[in-house]
Amino acid sequence: MTIRNVLFVLCALLLAVAPACGDDTDPEGASGTGGDGDGDGDGDGDGCEDAPGYDAVAAFDKCTMCHSSAKSGSDRNNAPADHNFDSYEGATEHLDHVLEEVEEGKMPPPASGVTLSSAEREALILWASCGGPE
Repeated sequence: MTIRNVLFVLCALLLAVAPACGDDTDPEGASGTGGDGDGDGDGDGDGCEDAPGYDAVAAFDKCTMCHSSAKSGSDRNNAPADHNFDSYEGATEHLDHVLEEVEEGKMPPPASGVTLSSAEREALILWASCGGPE
């Protein structure tokens, strides 16, 4: 076998094997679901392509029972005046604090009688951890 034939065979093998390896520029990647192998298809590994938009976060209906710009004084049940979730701008103003309070189970406060379902809680956490998609 000549050097030329060996090089041809090596190149052919490389071309046959390379697509199965995947990389971040390959939309199907090694897992067949995302170039970063996390299964979300976005190539960044954060899972935020599934994050709901502001209008889809059902938990805000419960949050605004206290965290509403239309409420004041005792109607807010001690909610900070600058923490309002009845607008996208207000909801995104304190994302880190929202995320911390919900993850730690401090919000909604147990004494309020308001509870979030696990789906509502997960959606709110995903929304906040992904930067509050509009």
